[in-house]
Amino acid sequence: MIKILDRPVAPKVPYVIGKDEYHVLNDFFQTLMKNKNIDNLDLFFYNVSTLEMKPSTIKDMSSPTTLAEYSVIFNYIRFIKDVFKIAISHELLHLASSLNTDECQFSGFSQFQKVGNILIGIGLNEGYTWILDNRYFNDYVEGKDEYLKDTYMVIRNIAGMLEDLVGRENMEKWYFNADLKSLVEYLCQFMDYDEVICFILALDNIFVYCDEGKILKPRIAMENYRYAVEFIGRCYINIFSQQLIANELSQEKYDELMGYVFKLMSQEIKFKKFSIFKSRKMSPRKFNKIVAYEQQKVLKKYI
Repeated sequence: MIKILDRPVAPKVPYVIGKDEYHVLNDFFQTLMKNKNIDNLDLFFYNVSTLEMKPSTIKDMSSPTTLAEYSVIFNYIRFIKDVFKIAISHELLHLASSLNTDECQFSGFSQFQKVGNILIGIGLNEGYTWILDNRYFNDYVEGKDEYLKDTYMVIRNIAGMLEDLVGRENMEKWYFNADLKSLVEYLCQFMDYDEVICFILALDNIFVYCDEGKILKPRIAMENYRYAVEFIGRCYINIFSQQLIANELSQEKYDELMGYVFKLMSQEIKFKKFSIFKSRKMSPRKFNKIVAYEQQKVLKKYI
């Protein structure tokens, strides 16, 4: 199973923005400083100190629809000059959460481990970057909200569910510290390590097989989406079962919360003319079997 690496500490640099020819770096920094949850922008200033902004043409970009893109390994941003501001905050979020080392490229919730060419977390990282871009920069330029609307439609939904589970403050802190390991350790309070890694890889699969709302491989997308949603539901079952056993929840409140979890785990998501999956919703019988199984795991911790 994949081992998640610790991110080394980036060298300290002054919190100073030098050249800002395109007037985006200061805008980005000032916007984030209005948010009290974001208290560490060490990686932003470390990367900005050597950042190269490279005006480019469409043929230079990774795809014809790409307006801007950040390279972790070379620390530059390529961009289409006339339209790049619609996409620039997404790329600056990557810059503000990335560190390239000899061993690994750390970027938000993703790691590219150079020994073995192991990539993990790209799906969650892109989905959560979308959430932050929408949260803080939705009205940065005219047309930004329309541009955001149809991107990362599936993966951002699951990233939002995960943030609800672990808390916004935790997610933002781990993201800007490129600290996938702390997220994994948090989830390991409720699920086995191998299951946590499979969850993250399921999000990677969803990212690969879903593109701007178009399901490229419906069956694979369905299987991975079901796994991801059920994983989050099982985390909640473990949390609420622990609280019930510790008398922190009444039976009545527990039953009410289990109703919400059942609704989460049996949901279907549809957009445009595509459906993520066509399977029937989870039956109460299957849900009760999952609850019983997870409760037994929790009880073993107390015996």
